[in-house]
Amino acid sequence: MLYTIHRLEIRRLNLLAQRAKNHGGREVCGLLLNLSGPALTFFVLRNESPQAGTFCIGSRAIEGLEAFCLQRGGRIVAAFHSHPISEASPGDRDVANAFYNSHALIYDVIGKEARVWCKAESGVREVEAQVNVDPDLRGYELA
Repeated sequence: MLYTIHRLEIRRLNLLAQRAKNHGGREVCGLLLNLSGPALTFFVLRNESPQAGTFCIGSRAIEGLEAFCLQRGGRIVAAFHSHPISEASPGDRDVANAFYNSHALIYDVIGKEARVWCKAESGVREVEAQVNVDPDLRGYELA
């Protein structure tokens, strides 16, 4: 399926990630939802990790969001989180824990760059993603 992330969503993510970073080096985290059409929406969840530079999403929050999507005919496409002081590449902890539905979007707060990653048995690879104003022009496919 071809999805798009509107620039306004990335701007909103940047604002939230900057706030989290300025609040003790925290990460912002959540899930990317597809509720209608090709557009993805960032659904921010509480970061339950007490440590700066890490994140944890509770299983109850994920289960609640899965039910929410199911009721509305949508789906959770991927997890997302920010990297307050490093590039948008998954570290070892991310590879082990940061993916939902085999996908993760990581946002580099300093470089203001979002990158999408796919996890498979063969390893982790970057998925080409384009952020657009018009969702009918381009997008990216999660495979």
